Amino acid sequence: MQPGVSVTPGLSEALLETYERAAPGSVGGNASEETKGKLAEAVAQWHHTLTHNGYAASTGKRCKLVEVSIQGKSEEPSRKEAKIVAEVTATGDMVNGYGTVHGGCIIFLIDVFSSLPVIAMNFDQTKNGDAGLSSSINTIYHAPAPVGATLRIVAWSTTVGGRTFSSRAEVWDATNRRLVASGTHVKMKGRMGPRL
Repeated sequence: MQPGVSVTPGLSEALLETYERAAPGSVGGNASEETKGKLAEAVAQWHHTLTHNGYAASTGKRCKLVEVSIQGKSEEPSRKEAKIVAEVTATGDMVNGYGTVHGGCIIFLIDVFSSLPVIAMNFDQTKNGDAGLSSSINTIYHAPAPVGATLRIVAWSTTVGGRTFSSRAEVWDATNRRLVASGTHVKMKGRMGPRL
């Protein structure tokens, strides 16, 4: 465990093992170690859920958080945005009938990794790290990605605060240096599970 980084009490041993793989000290970027720790914890919980009963478990377990940054927006430097970079190698369990990464898998990656900048900004601003619930994900496909390609997912927060959050993401084939897909993600505050 990284010195000075706290983990939510009760995080199981399996979660701690996954947390160590995404630990703040191994993730680049200028975000605070506390913010990186919150995201590493979110990724660890996500991996744990996938491992036990989740959609795309084998893909999710192979994703690696590479960078977490909080920076001024290029259009308006006085306003902050979070930037997340993650990577995964395309394998046979991610492909369609043509042998390229399936569009549903691309949306899965956009869904998960465009949520992380929202968590980072919420944590940076309020220390609660709320991810919100997905309202819509719009995706444009630009080029196919073959098996063996390293997919690099880059996501930025767009708006955070109020009742809705939004982010944008790009999925790059880093091996062949081309944009595979881009997307926007709108989320709303809410809670998961049934309401009584």
